[in-house]
Amino acid sequence: MTVSYSDLKRICVTYLDSLSPINRTRLLNAIYLADGEESEHRQKYLIRQCLNRVYWDIEEAVNMGFHRFADLDFKRKQEAFEYHDANHEQCDSSCPICKLEMIA
Repeated sequence: MTVSYSDLKRICVTYLDSLSPINRTRLLNAIYLADGEESEHRQKYLIRQCLNRVYWDIEEAVNMGFHRFADLDFKRKQEAFEYHDANHEQCDSSCPICKLEMIA
């Protein structure tokens, strides 16, 4: 499944609460560095390399295997984002996806 860099960033933000403080900082720094890259391929490479390191904090990723976990989780979250984007006008201030958007 092909994920755009902007969607990959949105997905990364959903992991922040599951990560240790050091891995949260690593992921945020990777996003910051990737934002400075001009090539989307390079941006996604930097984030995926970081995810392979921080996934150790997510038990489901460890048990399932990082690549399989990423494939399934990215698909599930991308579908949720697409649904949200299509139905955004129905949101209120408690919408968790809208809150994530403010961070990303």
